[in-house]
Amino acid sequence: HPLYQASFALTVWIDQVFEELNELQNHPAAVKLSTHTAIASAKLAAALSDDDVDEIGMTIAYLKRSLKATMVGIDAAIQLRKDDALDAERFGTLNHRLFQIRDGIIQLMGEFRIEWRRRYDPE
Repeated sequence: HPLYQASFALTVWIDQVFEELNELQNHPAAVKLSTHTAIASAKLAAALSDDDVDEIGMTIAYLKRSLKATMVGIDAAIQLRKDDALDAERFGTLNHRLFQIRDGIIQLMGEFRIEWRRRYDPE
């Protein structure tokens, strides 16, 4: 799924940035960012890995977990910028990519919820 691919690519990009900026590797916000973007990617993989539409409730649950991890990652990125640990250009790229993933998750959740209601809503 393109959203999972974007999320996975972001985790790789973050690792590359941290390799370039050695001082970030032990920064608490950097560790939080790296950890939670990896968690978000894993949860997206779980949500989007198979075509079993019978498990739509679990798909929505995994999307929610991925959204939460992405939001923690956004908070960590903001903290890195506040601490002047990331320059404006890298922060801008990071922020843009995180928000694209967040928006994609929200859109997918809406689509799956519509499908859930279509199938199971008694109206």
